[in-house]
Amino acid sequence: MTILKKKIEKKKEEKKRKSCTHSYNFKSRDETDELIQRLKRCKDNDNIFNYIDKEYKRYIIKNINYNSQDILIYKEKNENYIYNEKDCSRSLVKSSFIFFESINSYELKKYKSSSSIFNILLNITKINMQKLYDENNFLNKGWSDKEKLKELKSDKSKLILGFLKKEEAIEYNHVQNLSEEETYDDKFCITKNTNNNLVDIIKTNDKNQIEHFLKINPLVCFVHFRFTSDYYPYQKNIICYLYEIQIKKEYIKIGIGTHLINILVQLCKNIHINKILCTVIKSNYKAVAFYKNKCSFQIDESSPDNFYSHTDQSHICEYEILKKDIFS
Repeated sequence: MTILKKKIEKKKEEKKRKSCTHSYNFKSRDETDELIQRLKRCKDNDNIFNYIDKEYKRYIIKNINYNSQDILIYKEKNENYIYNEKDCSRSLVKSSFIFFESINSYELKKYKSSSSIFNILLNITKINMQKLYDENNFLNKGWSDKEKLKELKSDKSKLILGFLKKEEAIEYNHVQNLSEEETYDDKFCITKNTNNNLVDIIKTNDKNQIEHFLKINPLVCFVHFRFTSDYYPYQKNIICYLYEIQIKKEYIKIGIGTHLINILVQLCKNIHINKILCTVIKSNYKAVAFYKNKCSFQIDESSPDNFYSHTDQSHICEYEILKKDIFS
């Protein structure tokens, strides 16, 4: 294939992807509203990756060496932390990528075998958040395994699950050194097959299959979000409420969190939802900085501190509500 022909094919592919990404911009208002309501219900086995560019389904981790000493220090401070030094030492020195799957809790919990997935989600969240919940007496009750699991399993919950796929360095270098004429899709052809679908495996209720899948594709991060009504006086508007972005300690500070936010932003743009909200504990300084500085979130009008004087110490709230406006 000549260079000119490759360039033409590349432009066609780019145009096709953009067309797919923005296809929902041309729907009527009624069709858009119906789509939002269907996604909000979480009863139709929807997949959010049907509504955004497929490039978001993977996040390539660059070839870096992780300082495992930080993990060992964290392990000593947190008795719930489950750490595999052998796995950690290898997980990021080879090139690898995270691949994401979208599923609603309503669908996932139909299968008995899903308990292993929910337990992993609970454990990741507990490791990251229990101390903060308890120290701040969050929502006047602190941490509760039962309450958090109930929240994750809610019929209204939508999940994006991130699984680690390790690649040999030679394959990664091949991807990185592609010529300008090679397309984005060419990159995916080089990577190993990841057609094993978690949902299909879960449906088998085969514990051995699920354990094998999670062994070779460890679940390292997830997003829990919902489509719900905005706060008063905008409750007629449907917004995206981000309940959790949780990432295992080994995999922070390599861009995964930003990628997950970008997934939600792209989704909201394409289906015409104009705001993402999230609740952040004020003393969780790293999370506050991530949302405000890196992802351009701002204080929402509904945040509790907006309703009390700064001098009124009796009404100081341990959390704030942040927003990111989305412009389609």
